[in-house]
Amino acid sequence: GLPVAVDLICLALVGGQTIDSALERVAKEIRRAFPALSQELQVVKFQAGVGTLSAALRQWAERIQIPDIQNFVVLLTQAERQGVDISEGLLEYSTSLRSQVRQRAEAQANRANVWLIFPTIFCLWLPAAMMLVGPILFELRERISDAQLTTQGIQQDIQTINQPTILSEL
Repeated sequence: GLPVAVDLICLALVGGQTIDSALERVAKEIRRAFPALSQELQVVKFQAGVGTLSAALRQWAERIQIPDIQNFVVLLTQAERQGVDISEGLLEYSTSLRSQVRQRAEAQANRANVWLIFPTIFCLWLPAAMMLVGPILFELRERISDAQLTTQGIQQDIQTINQPTILSEL
């Protein structure tokens, strides 16, 4: 949600609002989509009302410990200290954040491909192997039973041949 918040802050600043009112407005606008970020921006706005904006932003960066937020805080504090227009810097920063998010998503998607190999093997290849090997096994079992029947028949024939006949005894 940080790229969206940075874009909205930039729009508010370009529209003529101060950074305090921009933070308040953005916190209100993103409350439904990004409640945690909205709450953090409200805390920053409250702390900026009590003290200075740069101190509130530094406390936010220390509290969150996320590199993207720390970079955002550095950007805002330097702009406030130098008194320059921050809107172009914020637009560039939000573009950078979006590309980082896209790169992370692509890396995660690439890792997912590796993990999809195992379900593919177990869910698709094993049934396919059973479909291919199953008829062969049934045919083999049938031939083995035929061979056993033939063997039993031959053994019975041998036994009948080896049995003394009644005529030979007479």
